[in-house]
Amino acid sequence: MRPHERGFRLDGVHSWFDKGIIIPTDPQVYYPSKIKTKERLIGTNTIMDVSTAVSGMQPFEERRIKITINILDYGVIKSKNTQQKAMDVMNWLYFPTGRRRLELDIIPHFYFRGELQEGNDFETNLMEYGIAEVYFTCYPFRRTVDSKGEDIFRSFDFKNGTRFSKQQWALPTRDKFSVPLKVHEVGDVVNLAPWSQTFLQDREHGVTTRFHLYQPKVIKSIRISTIGDTPNVIDKTIYTFESGEEVWAQDILESFVDITSKSPEVTIINDGSVRVKPSMRLINSGIFYAGIYVELNGERHLWRRLSDNNVGMNDTMFLEPGENKLRFIGLDGTIKIWIREEYL
Repeated sequence: MRPHERGFRLDGVHSWFDKGIIIPTDPQVYYPSKIKTKERLIGTNTIMDVSTAVSGMQPFEERRIKITINILDYGVIKSKNTQQKAMDVMNWLYFPTGRRRLELDIIPHFYFRGELQEGNDFETNLMEYGIAEVYFTCYPFRRTVDSKGEDIFRSFDFKNGTRFSKQQWALPTRDKFSVPLKVHEVGDVVNLAPWSQTFLQDREHGVTTRFHLYQPKVIKSIRISTIGDTPNVIDKTIYTFESGEEVWAQDILESFVDITSKSPEVTIINDGSVRVKPSMRLINSGIFYAGIYVELNGERHLWRRLSDNNVGMNDTMFLEPGENKLRFIGLDGTIKIWIREEYL
């Protein structure tokens, strides 16, 4: 392997092609240690491992990556030029602070998230070039460069990669449900739909919050609106809850009969070693655009729309290693989902 083929890319900038730095030896990738928390049962010789008691997953220490670099100004081979080159290189490696994307040429298809934190050795010799050893402190797991779900053939990892059988799934449309919508009675217990029109990102004009969307509602009174026809209202029935909110019929999930069974069900396999957060996009949606529910292994998670083409990250939903069954509960539009798998 030629020296410049052992390079690395930091936030998209390559050590050789962009900085002219030769890597004389392969980078050394160290594996992280497990973080173990152990408790002794009182009065016994039994030691219990409680490392996974809180999060349900094994925590790891950060990992280290050692890179040896050859610093030389090829235009003028003098010590002062080498020192100037070293200053430029170190400023590139050290700043900005925080974890940055680190890709190694010897490990294709994956990247690390790391930061140069430790002091480094730098020495010049009689040939007036410098050798520096730098250590990156990294997130313990490497991540796939290409997300599962993007299906980029040119850079596909044929050894470790897998692909989705489909790339996107259509949500049921409004014309699948008869109008007027299902009629509710006073005293019925219902739930707000994730697309509730009072649940908007930058122009929230009601009191509905993420908390309210998870709470059952009791109908206190019912009336029919007298407003004229408008394309944003498909049923003029208005319900008032005992908690004070007043919503259209279309803002109640149960108004759409059998919406759960009409919603797409998906099985996604996480081939990585640890749970990961998925990302989603809602494409070509209609007026019901504020959010969707995702049922995962029997638990319902709310995904709120953040922009015209995206559904924001959810802090409560993870895809475990292996098989994950999901159901997308929403109206109008197409869902696309992708994940970056993680390995040691």
